[in-house]
Amino acid sequence: MIRDTSIEAYRELRESQRLNHDCGILFDAIINLRERFGRWPTDKEIRRECSTLDKLKNWESNQVTGRRGDLIRIGMVREGEKRQCQITGRLVYTWEIMYPTAELQGTI
Repeated sequence: MIRDTSIEAYRELRESQRLNHDCGILFDAIINLRERFGRWPTDKEIRRECSTLDKLKNWESNQVTGRRGDLIRIGMVREGEKRQCQITGRLVYTWEIMYPTAELQGTI
């Protein structure tokens, strides 16, 4: 379960327009996958979910890693544990939503 403080911080960023559309889609994808499967997602799993959420574009891997990097820079996402990706079968890192303990940094 995602903490309500993370959801509230995310909503504030969206409303203040400090979080761009693509970062919002990626954040939603991470939350959806965590809630649906009970584990943090990998990049490939996030990519598939982003393409499902954003019908206007087929997300590429570099779009996921770029937007994830933006969310890492402002303190919303961090590297998680390694596990087997459900898409590639490889052992890779997962990505976790950070629970805000301080003011988020910057605008993206």
